[in-house]
Amino acid sequence: AVVSTQSTGIDHSLDNIDYTIGEKLFMERLLDMEIRDPPSGTARALSTGLLYPDEGQSFESVLYYGNEWLLFVWEVLLVATLDHWTGGSFILASAIAWLFNEVILNSFSKWRCQRNVASKALIDERFLL
Repeated sequence: AVVSTQSTGIDHSLDNIDYTIGEKLFMERLLDMEIRDPPSGTARALSTGLLYPDEGQSFESVLYYGNEWLLFVWEVLLVATLDHWTGGSFILASAIAWLFNEVILNSFSKWRCQRNVASKALIDERFLL
């Protein structure tokens, strides 16, 4: 019953529930929080919601879609730094960079993702493969 009430509210099917879509103010975007006071006065103003477009939690941010340039720059800077530290041995620097990315970052990412799924789905981490 709750799901059907929420979906009909979004569809403007209920007369007593209304919403407006608005952009965040500069300070709201800067501080990443809502600053505006809720509407006051009439019962109609109290039942009106304010929705914001969701730019920070979009589907593209879950994947690496759109972050290819950032990942490329990370790889180049890592190899260049390791090349400098190893005294100009590009092969050794590339091998260390590959090892760092494959072993450390991927294992940390896998551990973090499993922990997130376990906490959100209320499943013990031992049951995840």
